[in-house]
Amino acid sequence: MHLFVEFNDSTFTEMLPEILSSCANVSFMIESIDNVEEIGVKRRNVMIFASNFQSLSSLFGLMTSTKFALDGFYTIVMQTISDDNASRVFRSFWKKFLYNVNIITMSEDDGCVVMKTFLPFRENACHQSNPIVIKEFHEKWNGKDFFPYKFKSFHNCTIRAGTFEYAPAVIRSENDE
Repeated sequence: MHLFVEFNDSTFTEMLPEILSSCANVSFMIESIDNVEEIGVKRRNVMIFASNFQSLSSLFGLMTSTKFALDGFYTIVMQTISDDNASRVFRSFWKKFLYNVNIITMSEDDGCVVMKTFLPFRENACHQSNPIVIKEFHEKWNGKDFFPYKFKSFHNCTIRAGTFEYAPAVIRSENDE
C-alpha cells in the first residue's frame, strides 16, 4: 500500500502513527503528496491524505500511467469536501482513466464518516462524476463492497471506441448500410 500524506498538515501527521499501528500486517510506503517519484513499480493500492482540494489537485499533475496502475484502487481521506470539489476530484481521476476511486470524509448532513464514489454510467446520467454515498461508518463499515463495479451496464449511454483496419480481423467497408 502507498500512503500519500500532506506533511505540512498537523492533523494527518498526528493521526498517522495511530493509523499505521492498526495496519500491523500490511506493508506500506509513505510518500509526500508533493513529490511523486519513479519507484520501479506502478502504485496499485493507494491511500491519499489531503487537507483540501488544492493540495490534492497538486498530486494530479504528478500522476502518470508509469507511476500509477490504471486498474489500481485509490482512497482519498479528507476531513471535509464539498460535493462540487468531490465531483472535480472524480472527474480528474476519470480523465486519467483511474476509476476505482473513493473519498472518505465527514458527512455534511450529520457528521458521520461516509465513503463516496462516482458511477459514470447510471440510468439517465451518462459520463457523470457526481459523488454518491456508498458506505457509512457506524462502529464499522456497512456492507462489503468498497469498490463497486462501474462498467456492468452502460445504461444506453453513448461511448466512443477507437479501432483500426487490421485484415483479416477488422476490415473497413465502404458500404453505408
